[in-house]
Amino acid sequence: MDHSYMPRLNGLDVPFVSAVLNDRLRTKAENLQELREEPDKPLQTRMSSLEGDCTRIGQYQYALGFPLDQVRQAFVEAAAALLKVFELRGTKEAFPVVVMTVDPTKPEDDPAFRPLHPPQTKDYSLTNSHDCFEAICVALIAGEYKIVDKLAKLMWDPPNASYISIHSEYITPNRIHLAYAVKHLLQENPTEAYKELGRITFRKADQEAS
Repeated sequence: MDHSYMPRLNGLDVPFVSAVLNDRLRTKAENLQELREEPDKPLQTRMSSLEGDCTRIGQYQYALGFPLDQVRQAFVEAAAALLKVFELRGTKEAFPVVVMTVDPTKPEDDPAFRPLHPPQTKDYSLTNSHDCFEAICVALIAGEYKIVDKLAKLMWDPPNASYISIHSEYITPNRIHLAYAVKHLLQENPTEAYKELGRITFRKADQEAS
């Protein structure tokens, strides 16, 4: 896609960013076509993929200097897709995964293959509270405040969620507390928001990194 806009970021590799923008526009079109032609296939993962395309399109267009109304439209579409992802939370069973364990101390008739998830385990992999926080940020960029309110209501995590860990590089307790602080703030509950912020801790490694 050719354009004559002035990039908003100094030193931007315009040919490269333009190329990846075109790639995202192509995959977005393919996703929309598949949604029309194969509506029975898993909707949540497709909407998640569509959101990724729309969000990146908005980011690349902003960097390349596209008009802000065009940039905003990309984020509007991303916010709508994200809302659908969270509305579909827990409606599908987790993707079947089999774990193979080789243990020579066990008898030969002991099964080496075991399912990772118990039967009827629901899939929450795309919709943890940190992802919801990021979805809220996208909706705020788009100015879609009704979607912001809906996402805040949809933010939650299962008890003792295994994906939350201080050793995680993505979903740490601190990020979860920040997400819930934003949720409470949006729901006009500053007392609970302050409580969540007060639960954020700093490790020595965090202090050194800052």
